[in-house]
Amino acid sequence: MTVGLVLIVFLVTAHFAAYTYVRPVLEERTGLAPGAVALFLLLYGAFGLVGNFAAGAMAARRARSTVLALTAGIALAIALLALFGTTTGVTGLGIALWGLAYGGLSVAGQMWMTQSAPHRIEHITGLYVGVFTAAIALGAFLGGIGVEAAGVTPLLWSAAALAVVALAVGLAGRRGLPRQEPSGSARRPM
Repeated sequence: MTVGLVLIVFLVTAHFAAYTYVRPVLEERTGLAPGAVALFLLLYGAFGLVGNFAAGAMAARRARSTVLALTAGIALAIALLALFGTTTGVTGLGIALWGLAYGGLSVAGQMWMTQSAPHRIEHITGLYVGVFTAAIALGAFLGGIGVEAAGVTPLLWSAAALAVVALAVGLAGRRGLPRQEPSGSARRPM
């Protein structure tokens, strides 16, 4: 549960640091006109809807793995925009991937949290929503500082790095968890 919440803090902060400034990224880096920016945001939204349903179905069986895959997708999408954001086709691919991955995060993260603490669903749901909301505000705040200090490209790299940190937290967090014995199985003496 704690690993998931920490991952969400880093990942949602990274997402909103970058996504808050996606319009200037698309205009300045890719050179898109306002109408094209609207189409790219529609692409993001359409893939976000698909991601929501797909991640929900996957997370019902493997919530943690789904969240880790979504985290990797968000990191990759932001890195694509940072690295190849001047190329329209790659930018479109990055925006679609970003929408797909972020679209599924909320539902998959919620499933991971409730599966990790099934005896405290109300508590973990409230905590998850609070952490998620605080990370939105933190991301927008840090994004603003980043854009003012260095511009959109360094902001994208910083957000991608923060998403990679979220992925590392999620991957490393598994190592510290004790193995659970199947119900009814006897332990063998050492």
